[in-house]
Amino acid sequence: MTLKEGIYDVREAVNALNIDSDFTDRHIVFLMNKYRGVIVRQHLTSNPGEYRNQLMQTLFMEVELVDISQFPEYALLNLTMLATKKAVPNIIGQQMYKEIEVRTIERFGVEIEITHKERLTQVAHAPLGFIFGCRDVDGKLYLTSNSVLHKALTKITVSAILEDPESILDIHDLSTELEVYPITQNLWTPVKEMVVNHLLKELSIPTDTVVNNSDDTLPNGVTEKT
Repeated sequence: MTLKEGIYDVREAVNALNIDSDFTDRHIVFLMNKYRGVIVRQHLTSNPGEYRNQLMQTLFMEVELVDISQFPEYALLNLTMLATKKAVPNIIGQQMYKEIEVRTIERFGVEIEITHKERLTQVAHAPLGFIFGCRDVDGKLYLTSNSVLHKALTKITVSAILEDPESILDIHDLSTELEVYPITQNLWTPVKEMVVNHLLKELSIPTDTVVNNSDDTLPNGVTEKT
């Protein structure tokens, strides 16, 4: 599904009720992203891994050599350290290091093992040929290896389920609109329902007009969190 198709779908659902509204596309997209997060988190909790590939996006990120003297905890490793030039956007998942896939580009797609920051101290004892990384408090990924494997890297790919699908545009320095919206059709149905209900509430129209609920329960038993 494209982003424009999602916006059109929401507008069609509202217009079908013969309701005059002047919601902007940006407001609709904001709500789409918000409720996509709710539904995707719920789905992954009950169905770990299902639809993961359809929900993931891949970022192409540049990396650069960093001065580890500025990071005492890394300086103890006495290893060359690289970092992404930009912070990795927020992702959906309980444990970041388990929810992200990082690969090299120059070296034939070698996978980079993302781990806890504290575990990087074990890199010196790891087998040669592995690249390890972690996400620090600044949001950037820091990469190192006990060999020269990582030193020539200039770009990596980072695949994850992004909290805000449009954050990929900032990473890639794009001023265009997001084309493919990362959602499956069966997950889009409750997302659209929640977006429409939210818009109706803003217009002070009972949501029972669309969904036959007698309380404030969201579709599929999800309760909206504020």
